[in-house]
Amino acid sequence: MKILIVDDKVLFSESLKISLENKSNNYNITTVNKKEEFRERIKADYYNLIILSMEFYYQSEKNGLYIAKMIKQMISDTKIILLTYKNKYMYLKKSKELNIDGYIDISLGVDEFIRVIDQIVLKNEKVLKNELFINGKSVTVDSSYKHSLLTKKEIQVLYLLYNSEQIDIIASKLYISPRTVNNHINQIYKKLNVSNRQEAMLKAYELGYIEYGYEEGLLQK
Repeated sequence: MKILIVDDKVLFSESLKISLENKSNNYNITTVNKKEEFRERIKADYYNLIILSMEFYYQSEKNGLYIAKMIKQMISDTKIILLTYKNKYMYLKKSKELNIDGYIDISLGVDEFIRVIDQIVLKNEKVLKNELFINGKSVTVDSSYKHSLLTKKEIQVLYLLYNSEQIDIIASKLYISPRTVNNHINQIYKKLNVSNRQEAMLKAYELGYIEYGYEEGLLQK
């Protein structure tokens, strides 16, 4: 099985490579640590599986989700596992939308990781974790957040709130009225189950809405 590990942290990627190869003789593993190399690598050779760090940035705001989407467009039949330490709802949601095969916590043990690889590559199964930890509590994604997604406009309003913009400035930047801005803010508070701007910012960060906005092209620095 040919595997490509994509991560800019050399020590981690090489350690993972050695750990996997020590456990199984079936793996032929290559690592890539520089963004300039990974695209040429996947063009030059075929891999059964690409293990991709969510924190591998292709551009300043383009993380592993962007790269996974790029890979799917280039070689749709290659399996992709996203490794992350960020347990965020919007990352999981986007992974499902992109048909990513695995969304896995980076702290997973080697033996369990091998079982995940076998599930994905040999059994053609998806392994997407379905729980988040919000304010120290485990929350099942689908049951808790299925009906509380923010709209694209609400994400834009949220981001401008995040940057401490005033209501009239937000209205001007989004070409809407101040009253509409306030309506969006009320909906954001309701959906996130918060009562003020500070709580909204904390919850938005925990769920990954700001990063998601960059990935979708909704937000600009």
